[in-house]
Amino acid sequence: MKTKLLTSMLLLSNMAYATTNWEQLIKETPSAKNSEVVLDKNYVQLKVVELPNEKIRFDGFTMLTNKEKIKLVIETDKSLKEACSDYVNLGEKFRFKASLVFNKSTINGEFKFTLNGKVRSSSEFENPISFGKTRFDELGNAKTPWTNSRNIGSGIDVAQLYSQVMNEGVEASRGQQVVIDLTTQNGLACDIASGYIRPTLRTTVSYERSLPQTVVWVSEKNYSDLYRVFNDEYKKSIAKNGEADVKFNEAIVLGWSLGQLDSDVKEAVFKKFDRAPKLLSTLKVATQTGESNTAIWNQTADYVKPENTLTTQNMPIAFDVVKVEIQDL
Repeated sequence: MKTKLLTSMLLLSNMAYATTNWEQLIKETPSAKNSEVVLDKNYVQLKVVELPNEKIRFDGFTMLTNKEKIKLVIETDKSLKEACSDYVNLGEKFRFKASLVFNKSTINGEFKFTLNGKVRSSSEFENPISFGKTRFDELGNAKTPWTNSRNIGSGIDVAQLYSQVMNEGVEASRGQQVVIDLTTQNGLACDIASGYIRPTLRTTVSYERSLPQTVVWVSEKNYSDLYRVFNDEYKKSIAKNGEADVKFNEAIVLGWSLGQLDSDVKEAVFKKFDRAPKLLSTLKVATQTGESNTAIWNQTADYVKPENTLTTQNMPIAFDVVKVEIQDL
């Protein structure tokens, strides 16, 4: 078992770290476009990054929820309250049949979606997706009346017991639908049916990060201050020397403008060879639009490969109130 788990982790690690040419992705990032994809409005939504030449990268699910709620089926000729009271008072002499029924994640492999009017597949993502195990967590109130009434002073951790019972049931299932027999765990069935326990079913989604890490080296305030100085000097120079002459010497205008600001900004510009051209191109765009805004300032940022390129989401796929069905014998 440990060998299989280690092998799976290595495969996932190799998948995540070997798929991307980060130098190329860094070059393409300024042209990247973020898109929202809706597979099912109230249940499955994800983010996609579009790159040049129709390349796409997965940027995580924003919603991955099953349409079907978790269902608890109880077979008894008594009312729920009577059945649960008999469970507590009569002990092993009384049992009722109960089953927790639910589906695993709606999506756990390749899927198709529409992007810009074209049908695409998750297999096209440059950063493949790996779906992990489905498990219960966040069981709700551990001070439950039915189970605790049978286990007072026993030292049993009810929340741990519940997690173990339900997750062992998930592990043992082989198909998409999971059926967990709670006939020997009537306390758990009563606590869920009464609303004291509201289990959350989750699945993990692992993938390589969609884009490089952003490194901001000039604050938005300093950039706005630089823009005001540069814009004023640029226009003065054009009025005095003509547009052609200023375009030929615009680097001088930038250098003069930097000289009017804090020395930290100048030092930051000269730490990397590509910062001055990037700064100049954005400032020229700002002069054309007549304002320095956040979108233009963002274009001055550096992009670097993240230290940890792998990310994992822990997505809730079924939660809230459990649907209870009482079936007469």
